[in-house]
Amino acid sequence: MTEQATDFDAIVRADLAIEIMNRGRGLISARLHDIGDGDPAETERLRSRRRDLLGLQHGVVVGMPETVEPLIAEWGPRVRDEERFWREL
Repeated sequence: MTEQATDFDAIVRADLAIEIMNRGRGLISARLHDIGDGDPAETERLRSRRRDLLGLQHGVVVGMPETVEPLIAEWGPRVRDEERFWREL
């Protein structure tokens, strides 16, 4: 029973990390939509950062806390506070 609970917890934590990355990418996508074609350099910078977040998301492995917990700790507070997100991006 404990092993199942641990497995479930690992799945939930991995899902949380993935959702945090999705939220961050969503913030960037919304900004890209607002920018449109107005600032090509900023558009490319943001697209690059969005790809970076997707790469981090693809590195999440259920049951490997070293791929999950740093994302939750670092990016979780950022995506909850949009001003902080943009400041630290």
